[in-house]
Amino acid sequence: RCGYGFSDATMAIWKPIFADDAYQLPSFRPLHQGLLRIPAFALETEGYLDAALDGKQTVSSVLLAASVRKGHTIDACAELGGWEAALAAASPLAAALSKLGAGDAAALAAATQGVPLDLQQALVPVLATLAWAAGEVRAAVGTEVSDELDFLSRVYSFVIIPTDPFTVDKTSVGYLKKVDEKRIATAAALVARAVEAADLGKFAGKASSSLAVDTPLGAVVIGGPSADSYAAGHLAEKSALLLELGGDDTYEVPVGSGRRELPVGVAIDLAGKDHYGYAIVPDSLDTPTRPPSDSAGRYGFGGAMGQTLSRVGRQGSGILGVGLAWDLGVADDVYASLALSQGAGALGVGALFDQGGSDEYVAENTSQGSAMWGIGALIDAAGNDEYRTFYASQGFGYVQGVGVAVDGGGDDTWFADPGDPKVGGDSLYPSAQLPKEGNTSMCQGAGFGRRDDTKGLYMAGGHGLLYDRAGKDSYTASVFAQGSGYWLGFG
Repeated sequence: RCGYGFSDATMAIWKPIFADDAYQLPSFRPLHQGLLRIPAFALETEGYLDAALDGKQTVSSVLLAASVRKGHTIDACAELGGWEAALAAASPLAAALSKLGAGDAAALAAATQGVPLDLQQALVPVLATLAWAAGEVRAAVGTEVSDELDFLSRVYSFVIIPTDPFTVDKTSVGYLKKVDEKRIATAAALVARAVEAADLGKFAGKASSSLAVDTPLGAVVIGGPSADSYAAGHLAEKSALLLELGGDDTYEVPVGSGRRELPVGVAIDLAGKDHYGYAIVPDSLDTPTRPPSDSAGRYGFGGAMGQTLSRVGRQGSGILGVGLAWDLGVADDVYASLALSQGAGALGVGALFDQGGSDEYVAENTSQGSAMWGIGALIDAAGNDEYRTFYASQGFGYVQGVGVAVDGGGDDTWFADPGDPKVGGDSLYPSAQLPKEGNTSMCQGAGFGRRDDTKGLYMAGGHGLLYDRAGKDSYTASVFAQGSGYWLGFG
């Protein structure tokens, strides 16, 4: 049994692809060399995720587990020196905002006086960690050159169809080597741990005035216990920290979204029946089976006919940044987006955590635990949930990516539209293996890499994982799905 696997000599048929590939994750070679290691590898991973679900530091623990699978051992602390004075101030939140460069301390004290003192004190360490993490993310990117940043902020174009105008050659791929992915993952895990340590759930429904203050770090927004609505133009649209104390809230702007211009974005909603979505702009190629379009519309030409053109990350999205979102209530919530959302990382880390309720998650692609050169995690602790998508979602890992979809229990539905019109499917991401009869799903535990026989730019795939630990569940998908690895990927 020790020899049951693929030897280096056997795998050498892929040379120079295999031998020279710098993108293989640490587990690729040992698992292929000894295939009977896979059950223990899976069991160990299950143990990591069970411990995360059963503990009080769920998000940070899942991020740390994903980091291990990327080969990163994270043993660090945030550097928070200089924030002691803010914590001890008569108006702690005002002092913290002033330290972030938000303006006059006296004016900030007046603006924050309606926020309970104990909540102000709880938020200071979170803001301190956010400020530190934003600096870490900027430093980890490794460049300030505009052309390089343009490429790095659109690495999702390796996966998303139709591909945006995007030059891939040895020069542009070289930019990836400058990015310190471990440093970004460390920043994300420590921000998550700071939010968890703040124990903000105890403030659910507590009376507080609302607050919206802009800072060089991004906006800081607090919503009170009643129902609130966040639409385009509100500072929540560029929030580094958004905290909602309760109510049935509606979000039409990206929250928990880190990106090039906003290195870290965190959103926490403590209670209520919430709707996370976007402003709908109908497109002629919308259909009842597809999420309605946003302002980007749909592609109207060629083989990618009808696919979304949206590239806005929402609801736990890290695109060249860190985006983390928590919904700590137990009511039924709705999450709707199109791409790069609901736990998506592209040269970054994105995570979405929902505490409970029978929730609905809808996205078209690269969402619900999807990652490339980073970490994406969707975590739902409990409830009878419904997850709907088409492509590269629900536990998808592209190159150097670990995408994780985790559900703690309940009778859940995992649906990746199979694309077969005979059973009501929508062939939106058509498969070459099933022409006009199936989609290329890349969902529900799928790892995928890059094969390029023309330029020789081969890149091993990542890890995709779907873990639903209890309940009477339903799974639907088409080609390359449900524990599938393609081009040196691992599902």
